[in-house]
Amino acid sequence: GKRVKVIKKGNDHWCCCPFHEEKTPSCKINDDLGSYYCFGCGAKGDIFTIYTDLYNFSFPDAVKELADRVGIKLSDQYFQQNKENEKTFKILEIATNWFETNLINNEECKNYLNKRSISKNTIKDFRIGYSFNPKSSLYEYLKKKDFTDEDILKSNIVKMDSRNKVKDFFYKRLIFPIANEQNKIIGFGGRVLDNSQPKYINSPESNFFKKRNFLYNLNQAKKNIRSKKNILICEGYMDVITLYENNIKTAVAPLGTSLTETQLLLAWKFVNKPTIMFDGDNAGLRASYKSALMALPYLSPNKFLQFIKLPRDHDPDTYINKFSLSELIKILKKPLPIVDFIFDQS
Repeated sequence: GKRVKVIKKGNDHWCCCPFHEEKTPSCKINDDLGSYYCFGCGAKGDIFTIYTDLYNFSFPDAVKELADRVGIKLSDQYFQQNKENEKTFKILEIATNWFETNLINNEECKNYLNKRSISKNTIKDFRIGYSFNPKSSLYEYLKKKDFTDEDILKSNIVKMDSRNKVKDFFYKRLIFPIANEQNKIIGFGGRVLDNSQPKYINSPESNFFKKRNFLYNLNQAKKNIRSKKNILICEGYMDVITLYENNIKTAVAPLGTSLTETQLLLAWKFVNKPTIMFDGDNAGLRASYKSALMALPYLSPNKFLQFIKLPRDHDPDTYINKFSLSELIKILKKPLPIVDFIFDQS
């Protein structure tokens, strides 16, 4: 009620959806169940998701805020852990700024992204950076900000080498910051600019960064996902960024791993029919097929899955460059239902 005007119609309450712009109320509030559902964009949830999705609270902070409102005293143990993580999030935010500044001052990075047709605005939106500065390491930079070795190591932005010296985790890589749904940086993906291996590496797993639980770019894409009623799950960071550059802003990606059950359930939280579009090579087809089989036990009248098959050996970037965006959109308009895709691959 603080955000929008709530109207009672019969036994139900309605309001204009706070997640998208509309003039006629299409969001129904069920007081008995303590839930809401928007018939316009599909947004749904309860009082906790109002705080996490609309106001960008972390879940623990949402619980604490609501408990304070109704006078419930909560145990401090869990919130102490969350408070400790806040220092880590601060370090990761500072590191992101450092990476961004490095890229601005590096011609090789800018030339690479320019060749990939990535604009300055898109670089800014995704906060793409570079993990090298000739004047200072990230570790040295953070030490000057008065963080302890323990705090910096806990953030996983540095590591101990074989001689017990602290070193930067990422070295001379393009950096793709990874944010949670509340827009807090929780980790990074790093890509080499040459042909050395491994091409991509991610931040190590931790209590605040578990790759299987997150989708890259969901923090930015969720508003468009709700309004378009579509989520496009691609293979990697550059696929998402290329599609965004071409005004397809519902794309997300797993974090360097196969699509997991948790990530699929997360996609279903926003739409009933996610679309998977992995690369058109053998590895991409295998990953798509694996995702289809994994999804089967979860299918229901309200949970579907569909697939886009790109021509052999093409990813979204190469397909748009070789043909055109309009040709890709034609393919996007003809997804295969999960059953047809499985039989097609069998």
